[in-house]
Amino acid sequence: LRPSSSRMSTSPLLARRPPDMHMNSDGAGAADGGKARGCCTLALVAFYACVALGFSVLLGSTIKTHGLFPFKLDDASWGVAWLATTVVDYYVVAACMCGVVLASESTLAGIVWCALFCLLGAPFGCAWVIYRMVSTGTLALAAARTHVAQPPAAVSQLGKGLIVAFYGFVGMAFSVRLSWTLYSFPLFPLQTDSAAWAAAWFWTTIGDFYSLTSCMCGIALFTEGAVMGLLWCSSFVLLGGPFFCAWTVFRLWTFGTLALSPNAAGPAYVI
Repeated sequence: LRPSSSRMSTSPLLARRPPDMHMNSDGAGAADGGKARGCCTLALVAFYACVALGFSVLLGSTIKTHGLFPFKLDDASWGVAWLATTVVDYYVVAACMCGVVLASESTLAGIVWCALFCLLGAPFGCAWVIYRMVSTGTLALAAARTHVAQPPAAVSQLGKGLIVAFYGFVGMAFSVRLSWTLYSFPLFPLQTDSAAWAAAWFWTTIGDFYSLTSCMCGIALFTEGAVMGLLWCSSFVLLGGPFFCAWTVFRLWTFGTLALSPNAAGPAYVI
């Protein structure tokens, strides 16, 4: 069957163009998009590697100068030094969590969520995990390279309810602790010469760190499975920020995205 002459004469340019020109254009666009995504992935890998290195240097300096064990909670300088280090450790975890959130949500929603748990703490990280669990039924990361992608494991309604309840409890428990600390030892003005103030905020920041760590552990367990997930989570809990960065770099380098697996409710935004 031949096209009618009226359709062929509609666009002389299309009539003269070689038949594979459309395909070449599409292929070039896809190649350009792939290169852009590759450059973005490399930039993120370099960023997280620098974050891990920077925190490792800070941690080593704090251990060398002040020591970790035994805890010296009656020493203001020790308390302030470890408080500052723990705050930085929290923000290393937050940087990794922000990567997941920004890759999984629209730009505006991602920025809002990240601002909430960077400025107001881990309860908002727990709130985001609950939101994703309820709306998509999984915390597993997707894979941009589809030949290695695996469908996320299905979770029963009971399992989903238990996960939501767990993160609700973690978020509420830390909120209570944070409220008590703010009431008993106001954050501002900073009382860096008070051992009691430093100790109170040191413990509160540890609670903040482990609350957000629980969110990343949930993502790692859903993504990696029981055995590898537990190994990664153990490194998160025991060794801190650099291992969050290591896992984030591993996911970016191997799978090309930090986005959670999507469902019909909303797409994953591949980096």
